[in-house]
Amino acid sequence: MIEFEIEHEERPRHRLEIKKRGHLDNIREGPYITHNVLITHADFLKSTNKDKDLTLYRIFPTGGAYNYIGDVVALLTWYFVVVFIIAAIPIACYCENKAINIANAIVLCIILIYHIIALYAVTKNRKKFRRAWFVTETSAEKYMGLQNYFVDVSIDNALELHFVNNGQRQKIITMLSDKQVRSMLLMLCTKSYWKSRVVDPSICLSVTSFICLIGMFIQIITLRVLAT
Repeated sequence: MIEFEIEHEERPRHRLEIKKRGHLDNIREGPYITHNVLITHADFLKSTNKDKDLTLYRIFPTGGAYNYIGDVVALLTWYFVVVFIIAAIPIACYCENKAINIANAIVLCIILIYHIIALYAVTKNRKKFRRAWFVTETSAEKYMGLQNYFVDVSIDNALELHFVNNGQRQKIITMLSDKQVRSMLLMLCTKSYWKSRVVDPSICLSVTSFICLIGMFIQIITLRVLAT
C-alpha cells in the first residue's frame, strides 16, 4: 500500500471535482472561470515542482484563481456577454437608430475577436497541460478517491504507481533524479476534469462566437439598408 504525505491546506483542492460536474453547471459558471481553474492548478504544479518549461495563458477576466472578486467579475462578464448577444440580433433586425446599430456592431465584433483568441488559448493550453510530465489521466471508477487529486511521488514509490504508464513513470524518475529533489507532485485527472475545464469552455466560446457572427452579418445588412 502506497502512503502519500499530503498537506491538504496548502493545495487548491476545492475545485478538483470529486464529483462529476454537469454541463449546465459549467455553462452557468462560464468559460472565464471554468478554464482558468485549470491554469491555477497548472501554476500550482509548476511552482511546487519547480518547472519553468510549461507556459499557459489565462483568458480574461481572470476568474478561477481562488479570488472571490475575480470570480464575481468573470461571472458578471459572462452573463453580460450572454444577455448582450441574445439581445443583439433583435436590435440588429428592428432598431432604426444608426448610432445604436454601429455600437451594436462594434461590441459584437469585440466579443467575436476576443472569444476566437480565447478559444485558441484554450486549445493550446489543453495540449500543453496534457503533455506535462506531472499530469496523468486516471479512471474515477477504478481509482475512487484518487480522481482529480494531487499525489506526492518520490523515487521510492514511483515504481509502485499503477495509475501511470511505463513511459511517464520513467520520466518522473528521471526528473526526480535530475532535479535532485525528495519528491514531486503529480496531478491525477479524469475525463470529467478535461470536459469541465476544456471541452465545455470551448463549447461556450464557440457558440457565443457563432451567434456574434450571425449578429454581425445581420447588423451589416441593416446598416446598409439604413444608409440607402
